[in-house]
Amino acid sequence: MLNSEREVTWSQSQRGITLIELIVTVAVIAIIATVAVPSFTDMMTRARLVGAAQTVHGELQRARSVAIKKDEIVYVYSGASGANWCVALSDVSAGCDCNSCTLNENGSAQSYVTRASDFANVNMIPPVVSGSFGFDPDLGMVTPSTNGVFHFSSGGMDLDVRFTRLGRFNLCYPAGSPSVLGYEECL
Repeated sequence: MLNSEREVTWSQSQRGITLIELIVTVAVIAIIATVAVPSFTDMMTRARLVGAAQTVHGELQRARSVAIKKDEIVYVYSGASGANWCVALSDVSAGCDCNSCTLNENGSAQSYVTRASDFANVNMIPPVVSGSFGFDPDLGMVTPSTNGVFHFSSGGMDLDVRFTRLGRFNLCYPAGSPSVLGYEECL
């Protein structure tokens, strides 16, 4: 009799989870994953879109400041559009193709190229300027004197990098597009 009491006590202390508890746990995890995955995908798409636009915005600011600092025109080249775009900086007015562009800064040639391959699934429409434009060293204004827009899109979201002939830059989302957190609608 003593032996059977021990067996009962031992089997009760070693109790595991039931099949119903396991099914409920798996169901709760599946529901959470179903809600979280689309949100995570949107977050990654937004991060790539914002990253591409901010990088080009930064390169435009760099081109303008280097032009003023070096007292010579710095050119911005935009190659292709859609999913194979690139933007590059150069101090040479011709012969640059995003693979060979360099900008002499502080006595050494630096490559400042932003490519679509750095930002998966982000498309770009370059400004309507014939391949390149530059920043004038005197006032940092755009030459030839024009306004322009680098338009980025990904996953139904859009973000613009707009510049004026005066060399001012703005990041915003176009009217009619879904808002991009942290940015205002373009005026």
